[in-house]
Amino acid sequence: MACAGCAGLKKAVESISPANVAAPAAADAKMPGSIPATAKPKVLSTMHMDPDPKVVQTAAALRVAQAQENCLALNIYYEAGVENDIGKMAIANVTINRLQTGRWGKNICDVVYADSQFSWTAASNRPKPTGPSWEESRQAARHIIEGKRIESLETALYYHASYVKPYWKKSAAKIRQIGKHIFYSGARVAKPGESIKVAQIAAAK
Repeated sequence: MACAGCAGLKKAVESISPANVAAPAAADAKMPGSIPATAKPKVLSTMHMDPDPKVVQTAAALRVAQAQENCLALNIYYEAGVENDIGKMAIANVTINRLQTGRWGKNICDVVYADSQFSWTAASNRPKPTGPSWEESRQAARHIIEGKRIESLETALYYHASYVKPYWKKSAAKIRQIGKHIFYSGARVAKPGESIKVAQIAAAK
């Protein structure tokens, strides 16, 4: 049985071919004011804005703070890279104690790079800080800068590795040993007949 109207439908379908179908217009062509996805952003050269002094000051202060923290982290890494977190913070604690006295410099970097204080600063072939030990050193530096301290090291200004015997060891006032480092206060051991207070004053000179 012939399908009524099928002939007309078949003719309509055959007329729909790629050649007869118009390509859709670009979306942005139908939207006045739209920006093509491939367009590059333009810099408005006619606009000039003076930098906000507060923003500039904050950015400068941040760079200085980061530099100081980096100096502290480097000192931790080269002086106590193999120590645990407490051992690393102990070295940083001494560094900050020295800063607070004002005798080694006005900022952390001054203290770290003071003449003949930390031997690694004079080494030209030191390895670049890397790996977990460097990340731990940076973390320890942040903790100390944020105000955390190691108990009993409030007055510690000196230390040495347990396997060395510096010339000043016998006259220094020992506090305690943490890891492989032995820490000393700013006071020296009082001589016979000398009060501890006199020894502390003499050590500060």
